[in-house]
Formats: sequence, structure tokens, C-alpha cells
Amino acid sequence: MQVNNSAAGESVDLQVLGLHCAEEVGALRRALDRQTGVSDVHIDQVRSRVSFRLAAPATLPLVSAAVTRAGLRLVQPDEAVPELAVEPRVWWSGILSASCLAVAVVAQFIESGGAWLSLVADVEADGPAWVSTAAYAAAALAASVIILPKAVTSARAGRLDMHVLVVIAIVGAAWLGEVSEAATVASLFAGSQLLEAWSAARARRSVGALMQGTAGHACCCVDGHEHDVAVHSIEPGMVLRVKPGERIPVDADVVSGSSSVDESAMTGEPTHVLKRVGDLVTAGSVNGSGALEIRARGRADESGLARMLTAVEHARQGRTEAERWVERFAGVYTPVVVVLALAVCLVPPLLGFGAWDEWFRRGLVVTLVACPCALVISTPVTIVAAISAAARHGVLVKGGEHLERCATLRAVAFDKTGVATTGRPKIVSLRLLGARTEREVLDHIVALETRSEHPLAHALVTFAASRGAAEGAAHVHDVQAVPGRGLVGEAWGHEFWIGSARFLGEHARVSGEAAAEIARLHAEGLTVVACGSGAELWAVLGAHDTTRADAITAAQLLRARGVRQLVILSGDHAEAVQATARAMHVTEVRGECTPADKAAAIAELGTHGPVAMVGDGINDVPALVAATLGVAVGPRATDAALDAADVVLVHDDLRHLPWLVGHARRTLRVVQQNLWFAVGIKVAFLVAAALGEATLWMAVLADTGATLAVTMNGLRLLRVQAPPMPHHHHHHAGEGGHSHQAAHSH
Repeated sequence: MQVNNSAAGESVDLQVLGLHCAEEVGALRRALDRQTGVSDVHIDQVRSRVSFRLAAPATLPLVSAAVTRAGLRLVQPDEAVPELAVEPRVWWSGILSASCLAVAVVAQFIESGGAWLSLVADVEADGPAWVSTAAYAAAALAASVIILPKAVTSARAGRLDMHVLVVIAIVGAAWLGEVSEAATVASLFAGSQLLEAWSAARARRSVGALMQGTAGHACCCVDGHEHDVAVHSIEPGMVLRVKPGERIPVDADVVSGSSSVDESAMTGEPTHVLKRVGDLVTAGSVNGSGALEIRARGRADESGLARMLTAVEHARQGRTEAERWVERFAGVYTPVVVVLALAVCLVPPLLGFGAWDEWFRRGLVVTLVACPCALVISTPVTIVAAISAAARHGVLVKGGEHLERCATLRAVAFDKTGVATTGRPKIVSLRLLGARTEREVLDHIVALETRSEHPLAHALVTFAASRGAAEGAAHVHDVQAVPGRGLVGEAWGHEFWIGSARFLGEHARVSGEAAAEIARLHAEGLTVVACGSGAELWAVLGAHDTTRADAITAAQLLRARGVRQLVILSGDHAEAVQATARAMHVTEVRGECTPADKAAAIAELGTHGPVAMVGDGINDVPALVAATLGVAVGPRATDAALDAADVVLVHDDLRHLPWLVGHARRTLRVVQQNLWFAVGIKVAFLVAAALGEATLWMAVLADTGATLAVTMNGLRLLRVQAPPMPHHHHHHAGEGGHSHQAAHSH
């Protein structure tokens, strides 16, 4: 990667060595914030990476030097990126220190004549204690390799982090003549650093497995010849050849061959799916034993996997309200406890309550309790694990704050077209209402609707073609979409429009015959589509769609999770939505909604509590933005909807939404467990230290144990049960409802 210092700045993304805990994240952020020309800093603790924008006068060498002074190291662009594992220095220091401590304990036991009490209290040795003393000294020396450098760096920066506090405790214990306790504190802390690094590496491997689903190159077929091309240069329509065992580089359609494909990169399930000609294969999937030729649907950065990776990256850059609260709390907690430690050291002996050395020892213990490591790490590791697990299962959450909101939902609003219904409507009725022939009406419909990708447009074109209509796109000019209404354009020299019943009212006078026909279609639960030219109404058509089976199940599961208010928003007449509403057992329907009406409805629902909007089209964007939680559904969702949404359901299965609600609530429970546990441990040891019932090594062990406990508790979310797998939606006879209000807005 080349970095130039243009005025606009160049984006830099590098791995960081030594980034294990929240304190080091803070040190890295401060080092970068002090550099003029460095902006837009995002730190990914879980994957040990940092990204920032670099502009003059800053240069990469200057920034790297500043990070090195902070006790960390940036892996340079031309360096081989080391495997995401525990650093050898940390590993050997922790193991060697623990080994020396074990030798010292055994030697002390032997030197005291086999007195078990010698392991926890001062017992006079039968002979010289030089072996245990030397072993204790070796344990402390081995631990200092990873403690002292960071302590010196923090002290120079004026920070009282855990490394400085541990050094103070070690020196204090040695000054009191407690060599064994000083060495035990040093060794236990080195061991905690090793375990913390190991748990961070484990989290990186778990999350990093998601990032390994991308191919670097692909085999492109042109005129029967194969060419090796970079994945980022693949264009829509390219034919690619995927050999057995290779990763599929982009979302594509199979044009030749058949093979069993492993789609676990997207579904999270280690199942293989047989793919034949015409089937969709997704980027990141691994081809089985057969060779495939595929036609790219889009570029690599437009694939479902690319969106997944982007969503997870964005999620790790954000901070939840719980994280911000913990950071504010930790900023007050540490200095308060340090002052309390000084008070414990000085006040009681000055008032004549006990000896100086006893209260000094208690103050050292209180000092170790001042580190908020477990408290600070408790939330981010849980949120990242939860979002990564959801992403592996095809539910993309763009930030921890969105996961928090999902857990508190009180209402959910569904768009109808393609969300509550299958999005595969059929035209079942045509009534001519003017002097135009059926062929003339259908030719005009085909001419405009071929410009739209909406499902209803496809249904209209299919219906017209079945009646013998010809392709007429060459006779159409200046086609424009009217969001929430329909299409208008110039066809064969005159203006032609097609859209919803409301669109009809804006263009032509509705005669009694037309009003009766529209009322009949509404009564039958059909969607009305009208067309005409100028003020003349040519025809009225009726479209029939079916309710999605997964929408019915999703509504039931959402109610079971306490989401009581379910609403269907549609541009169609309310009567045409009732069949879908009845199937989903939804009592609240709002019809004839424009995009602005949908946003207003969401705002009204939001006054009673957090509300989610579930949509897939451009016309849903205002409502997605207005909602507490915007949810885009499936691969058919428009780019605008995907960008506006906070959550993306990749597999087009609405049952994933109630799963996400449960997953979010489970995540918040784990966050609360971690916070209460971390705070409880600190309070307990503050009390024990003040009463003289806690030792230095016990304080270190408690802090280490708490940090590891909350980390492992948070990582449990990586193993959550997968949401329901996608399935084919069933059709329900007699259910109507497809709004043309979203048509033509793609």
C-alpha cells in the first residue's frame, strides 16, 4: 500500500502489535490524536488494527514513531503481516515467570521443612533460603520484560494504568521485605497479560474467520480463452470459471456445469447446496467437486459478502451507550481509587490506628484495585462477538448502538410489497375504459415498464407479452419515476402514465364506471394499476400477490418476544392490504401511503417507544431513516435502502428479525452480567483491602480473573444458535395485496 500525503488525505489501515486491552487502545488513540494531519481514527481492538486518514504534515514514519513511543508497534505496509496470535515475547515471559514461580514455591516448601503454611504466611526456614529467593527473583525478572517497558511508557505520559500500578505494588512489597509476594504479583500479572493476549487472539481468529471468505483472483473466460483477473476488476456480465475447491469471487448465476457448494461463509452453517444452471452462487462460497462457469451479477464490492464485511467493519468502529458510560465511569473511578489508596496509606497511621507498614500494605492492595480493565473490556468484546456472530448468520448489524435499539423494540412496521408479500404479483384483471384497443394499451405498458426493475413491472410486462404485446422501448423517451405513485414518459409522441389509483386521480377524471371497477378490485383484495394519456383514462388492471410464509411466522415470533404493535404500511388502498394483514394477524393497516406518509407514520409510532421499519425499496428510505431501527430485507433491496438501513437481512427471510431481537436481548444480558461482575469484584476487594483481608497477589489474581471471565463470557455469543435457514415461500390462495406505490422507484 502506498501512502501519499495529499491535501485530502490518504486512508491507511494497518495491524498493531501489542494491542490487547482497553488501556492500550486509549494509549494508541492519544498517540494518533496528537499527530497533526491524522484524522478519522478507528481502532479495532478485536482484530488489532487501526485505520486513519493521513495528510501533510504527518507522514507514516512519524506516526509509526509516535505509536512506538506509546508502547505499541504499527506493522508497516511492506512488512509481512504476522499471524494474529500471541506475541512470542509475551508468551515466553509469561511461561518463564510462571515456571520460576513454581520452582520458588517448591523450594520454599522444602526449605521450611515441609510446612504447608509457608506457602501463604511467613515461616522460618530450616536452612538457607537462597534457592527460593533466587527463583522468586528470576520470576520477577522474567515478568518485568513485559511489565516495565509499558509502565515506563505510561509513566512518561502521566498515565496511571495497570502496568504502573503493578510496578508500584511490586516495589512496595519488596521494600517491605516481602520478596515472595512481590514476585508472585509480577508473575501473576505476566500470566494475566499472556491469558489476555490469548483471549484477544482467540477473538481475532473467531471474527477473522469471517474475513477469509474473499478470493484474490478469478479465471475469466473470453472467446473460449481463460485469463487470470483480479477480483476487484470483475465487471457485471463477465463469465468466470470456478474450479473445484476454489472460492466464488462474486455473486453470480451458474451458466454451465453443476456442483455442490459450501455456503457457510454467508449462512454460518456447514452445509453444501447443489447448484445447477440458472442458480445463484454467492461470493465467498467454496466450490465442491464440479467445475462451474458463472456470469457475474455485479462487482466484488457489491456482493452480499462485501456488504457483510463492510457492516462488521462499521460496527467495530462505533460505540454503544454502555461503552460510553463505562469510559466515563472509568475516567472517574481510577483517580478516585488512587486517592483512596493514598488515604488508606496515610490517614490511619497518622491517627494512631496501627503501624505504618501494615497500612502501607493495605494501600498497595487498594492501588491494584484501581485498574478498571475488566470493567472497560466487558462491553466492547461482547458487542463485537454478538455482531460478528450475527454477520456469520447473514444478519448485518451496522453498529453496537443498533443492536442495543433492537433489544428494546416495541413496534415493527412492514412495507407490503416484496416484504410482507412475495413480491411476485400476477395481473389477473384488465378492464378497458377508453377508446383504445387492448393491444395499444399493452404496447404502451410494455414500453414504460421495461424501464423498471420492480416486481410489479415484471408482472405487467409478462402479462402484456402473454397477450401478444410487442417490445416498444424504442418508442419511449423521458421516462421518469414518481416515488410512491408510478411512471410517466413520452410514448409514440404523446405523454403516457401508469401507476396507482392515487396516481390516476392526479391525471384523469374518474368516471362512475372507473370508480365502480376500482371499488370491485379493492373489494377482491387486488392492487389497482391505472394507465392513460393526459386526462384520458385508458384501462384499469388488478394485480394479485401472496403473503410470505416467513412474514406470518415472523409476526408470530415478534409478538411472542413482546413486540405488541405490528403495522403494515402500503401505498395500496387499505382494503387491498387486508388479506395480508389477516394472514399475519396484524390489526393495524395504513394504506395509500406516500414515502413521506410512511416516514410520518413511523415518527408517530416512535412516540410510544422504539420502532423498526422493514423495507426494501427507494420509497422506504424516508421511513427507514425515521425509524429507531431501519431493516432492509434481502438481496432485492435497493442500494439506497441498504445504505439507509441499520440492519440488513441478507437471506431475505423475515424470521431472522425476531431472531435478532432475541440475540440483541441476550447480548444486553451478557453486557449487564459483565458489568455487575466487574463492579462487584472491585467493590469486594476494596472492602477486603481496607479490612486487611486481601493480599497483593490476591488483588492481581482477582483483576486478572475478572478480565478473563468477562472476556470469555462475551465470546460465548460467537457460538449462538443460527437463525432459521431460508426457505421457499408458500403461496396462500385468496390473499391479495401488492402496492404499485413502490414500483418504478428502483
